[in-house]
Amino acid sequence: MKVELKETGTWKRALHIEIPADEVLEEMKQVVKEFRRKASLPGFRKGKVPESMLENRFGSHLEEELLERIIPKGYQAALEDVKLDPIAPPQIKDFSYKKGEPLTFVAHVEVRPVVELPSLDDIKLTKTIYEIEDGAIDQVIDQIRDANPDYVTVDREAILTDRLDVTLLDPSKGADGEPEALQIVLGSEGLIREFEDALVGARAGSAREVELTYPAEMEDKELAGQTKRFQIKVLEVGEKKLRTVDDEFVKTIGFENVEDLRSRIRIRLESEELVRSDRELENALIQRVIERGPFEAPDVMVQNLLDNLIRDLNVPDEKQEEFNERQRPAAVMAVQRMLIIDAVAKRENLAISEDEVAALIRESVEDESKRDRAVAEAKKDGRFNRFRHEMEERKALDFLLEKAEVEEVKTSRPSGKIQTPS
Repeated sequence: MKVELKETGTWKRALHIEIPADEVLEEMKQVVKEFRRKASLPGFRKGKVPESMLENRFGSHLEEELLERIIPKGYQAALEDVKLDPIAPPQIKDFSYKKGEPLTFVAHVEVRPVVELPSLDDIKLTKTIYEIEDGAIDQVIDQIRDANPDYVTVDREAILTDRLDVTLLDPSKGADGEPEALQIVLGSEGLIREFEDALVGARAGSAREVELTYPAEMEDKELAGQTKRFQIKVLEVGEKKLRTVDDEFVKTIGFENVEDLRSRIRIRLESEELVRSDRELENALIQRVIERGPFEAPDVMVQNLLDNLIRDLNVPDEKQEEFNERQRPAAVMAVQRMLIIDAVAKRENLAISEDEVAALIRESVEDESKRDRAVAEAKKDGRFNRFRHEMEERKALDFLLEKAEVEEVKTSRPSGKIQTPS
C-alpha cells in the first residue's frame, strides 16, 4: 500500500492512500464468498450460485460491501504507517476505483496538537477580590422581599404582579371534569402567555375562556400539537405588598432573626466571591500562557465543543448559527485551556492514577459497604474519567499558580445586580 502524507493546515493532514489491485481483488473474493453463502437464485440451491452470475446480478451491492470494508482497513493501516494521531473520524474524498486497478482515496483528518509550552516563569497576575459591603447585603434582602411578598385582597381589575385565586375547568372531560383550584401570579416567569393575556384586567367573580395550543415537540404525546379550551373563574385578586424585614418575617423563610439572615447572606456572597476571583485568576493565567506561546485550536475540537453545548442546552435549529458565532471565541479558549493543561500535566508528570481517582470516589461515600460499588458505577457511566480529568486539571493549575507571582487586590464591587443566594 502506498501512503503520502501532506500538511493542509496547522493541525490538518491529508492522507493520499493507494491500495494495490491484488489486495482489492483478494478482499473482493472474500466479499463474493460470503455473499455466495447467503444468496439464492431460481434454479440454484443456496450457496451454489456461480460467482460470475453473482457479480452480474449483484455487482453494485458487492462493490458497496467491498468499499465499506477495504477503505476503513486501508485508512487504519495508513495511520499506523505514518504514525498519525487523529482527533476525529476522517473525511474521505477523491475516491477512485475500477475493477482490476488500484483503489485510491484521500483521507482528510485533524491531528492532536503538540503544544510547545513557553517559559512559565515570571508570570505576574492580579487577583481582584471584591469586599462584601452592607449595600450588597441590602440588595439581596430586597430581592428576598420581592420573592416572598404578602398579597392583600383588592376590588379592582388585575394587573401584572397581582396574584389571582382561580378555578380551572377542562370542558372536554365532560361530567367527570372537576374545577382545579390554582393561584396564578401575573407576570411570573413560566406562566403560559395565553393565561396571562386572558386574566390581565379580570376582576373577582369574572369568567374567562382560554384557547391553548400545545407545542408539537412537547414530551407529552397526548397533548403535543393539540388545541384545548379551558374555562377560568376568578375568585380573588391579591395585590402584592412587600413585607417589613423583621424577625417575624425572616423566620417564615427559615432564619432565626434578621442578624442570622444578614450573616448567612454575607457568608454566601463571600464564598461566591472567592470562587469568582479564583476562576478569573485561572482564566488570566491561561491567557498569559497563550500570549507567550500562541497556537491554534483545532477546528474539529472547537466545533465538537459547540455541538455538545447546542445539544445540552437544546438550542433551536434556527438559532444554532448565531449561537456558534457568539460562543466560538469562548469555545476556542476552552480548547486551548484543555490542551495547555494536558501539556503541563504530561511535561511535569502530573498524571492522576486510577487509585487516586478511586480513593476520591470512596471518600465521597459515607457507607463503607457501598464504596466499591460507587467506583464500579463511576467507571461504567463515564464519570471516572471525568473525575480524573478534573483532578489532573486542578493539579496542573495549582502547579502553574505556584510558579506565578500573584498580587491580591481588595476593592469595592462595581454597582450591579447581585443574584440572590439559595
